[in-house]
Amino acid sequence: MRQGIVRVLDWYGQFYRQGYIPPNALNWLNPDNNRLLLNRKILMTANHTLSIPVALRQDPDTYRNKLGTINFPNKPDGKPICHP
Repeated sequence: MRQGIVRVLDWYGQFYRQGYIPPNALNWLNPDNNRLLLNRKILMTANHTLSIPVALRQDPDTYRNKLGTINFPNKPDGKPICHP
């Protein structure tokens, strides 16, 4: 079990070490993921409140053609991560 946890944490940490996560992400505040996505500094972010699509409704081209949303994946037991 311990070795499995170590492997998962190492795998997860590789995203940061390989530059997939911006170094300053460790200091982000709540709205920073939205701001950086809207300013095209990051490619994707979790946004369970849907505040990003709401902010873009006034920009029909971006809202309809440049923004995509997907559901969170299910947990290993097949149940949803987030409940509405």
